[in-house]
Amino acid sequence: MPQWREPCPLRVVINNDTHSSGGGATSFAFDGGHVYSQSMHVEGTSERLAHAVLPHEITHTVFASHFGAPIPRWADEGGAMCSEDRTEYLRQERILRDLTHQGHYIPLRRLLSIRDYPRDSNGIMLLYAEGFSLAHFLVIAKGPAVYLQFVSAGTSAGWDGAIQSYYGYRGVNGLEDAWRASFDK
Repeated sequence: MPQWREPCPLRVVINNDTHSSGGGATSFAFDGGHVYSQSMHVEGTSERLAHAVLPHEITHTVFASHFGAPIPRWADEGGAMCSEDRTEYLRQERILRDLTHQGHYIPLRRLLSIRDYPRDSNGIMLLYAEGFSLAHFLVIAKGPAVYLQFVSAGTSAGWDGAIQSYYGYRGVNGLEDAWRASFDK
């Protein structure tokens, strides 16, 4: 990972709301393949900060430094959620099953290209749940290093070829079939 040009300011708000999962936001500005400005804000209980919120936001900073540019939302949010604890894993798994059983689903070809957050709450929940599920599926299959290589190749050269090269599935449709089978059980 390249050395940062400047530190990432971090604002932490600790609260005692045990009903909240906490939250965070990290912002970046990119220039010539490098991060030149970044900041992070996290909020939650000490436990949620340590086990979910901080790992998630730190992963965003690692991705930003590694790629030097924004990556698709599913890969960024899904990959960041892979660093969180089992509580979040189970929550996202439940959300995905609930939404897909209600007929809500983002087709994989569309999910792979999403750059901005959806405008509606169902769309945002689907993006996070599907992004996490797909990232987790890929990381479990071949590890985090291959996941990073895959995201880079897919973003720059196209998803069908990257899927075939890194995971051996016949393009987006082959990956979608295998991935959906993993959570439709």
